[in-house]
Amino acid sequence: WVDNDRVQVFNVGGPDRYGAGVVNVRTGKIELGPFVGALTQHEPSLGRVLLSAPSLYNGKPFLGELPYGVHVLDCSNGSVTQVCKPTDFAGWRDRMNVAVEPAAWTMSHPTWSPDGERIAAVLEPDEPGAGWWNYIFTMYPDGSGKRFFGTKPIHWEWYDNHSIWGNDANIPGLPNDRKVGRWLDDGLYMANLAGEANHNAMSPDKRYIAGESWYDSAPVVLWLYRAGENKPCATVMEHPYPQVTW
Repeated sequence: WVDNDRVQVFNVGGPDRYGAGVVNVRTGKIELGPFVGALTQHEPSLGRVLLSAPSLYNGKPFLGELPYGVHVLDCSNGSVTQVCKPTDFAGWRDRMNVAVEPAAWTMSHPTWSPDGERIAAVLEPDEPGAGWWNYIFTMYPDGSGKRFFGTKPIHWEWYDNHSIWGNDANIPGLPNDRKVGRWLDDGLYMANLAGEANHNAMSPDKRYIAGESWYDSAPVVLWLYRAGENKPCATVMEHPYPQVTW
């Protein structure tokens, strides 16, 4: 939801105008956009929608109407401002596992901090299908104050205005045990939050975390953890049909 009348939507505009936009739920009218080739992937903040314009989509070169990178759509006036482009992060190349040149990098999943003051986004600087080597950067909405977080945790989100939480999967220096952890926005590991989980969800008071067993597991189990504990306090559900889930 952008406000009480409008939602952000990705697949609006039809096959010749496929892209992100803002739709009035009462009238069905596309009020802003569609912005061809742009994606909306996470919640807006203070009437501002984050758009990513990827250079690759489904592994293929892609050119939309917005320059590659991250943009802010101000839903009060319809203006679009570019926050950053992938090549802005070339100065951190020596800290990343990168095989291709910056001109081929792409970006995805821009996300507002809870207070709407900062943006985190994923930089994808390697070939399609290269694996886990994607990185998080944070910055202010005008593109200033860029900060390198490091290798992204799986299923990451902002924990608060200064830290990020998610799963340890292929993060250098950690055991790759798929447990839920918390990091400062400069990548410093802070604390373990829960045991192994997947597609995590946290209660509003941050006292409980739910998540299911890892990809391709059988059976599929949904666990509930108390924050800070590695042993589930409850098994919410379990089923023996992995093909239904995976």
